[in-house]
Amino acid sequence: DHQILNHGAVIYAENAPLDHTFCLLLSGDLIVEKAGAIIGGIFEREVFGEMAYFTNQRARTATVRVGSERAVILKFRLSPGELASARFAALRECLARQTWDRFVNTSQNGEEGTELMTTE
Repeated sequence: DHQILNHGAVIYAENAPLDHTFCLLLSGDLIVEKAGAIIGGIFEREVFGEMAYFTNQRARTATVRVGSERAVILKFRLSPGELASARFAALRECLARQTWDRFVNTSQNGEEGTELMTTE
């Protein structure tokens, strides 16, 4: 799903339940907020929203909103069952690795981490 969003538009809200989507930012910049404080950004050609698939809470870990005048995103919809299937094994591995890297970076910066599920 291709979307063009204006400045300030919220793509994901912190603590919202998993809606079985993740996104790719095609253009623009996004702001990542936790408890109302800016904790980072997302830039062109970055995937985001995947962390909710890998947390025990199955909820959004942060608010993501448009920081630039406009942003263009591609939104992908996959149920946890579909993502767990053999068909999407390579995608699941890539998203899990990215989630782990973000978790480690957040933990090293002294910010509150998110409890990740172990996948065995």
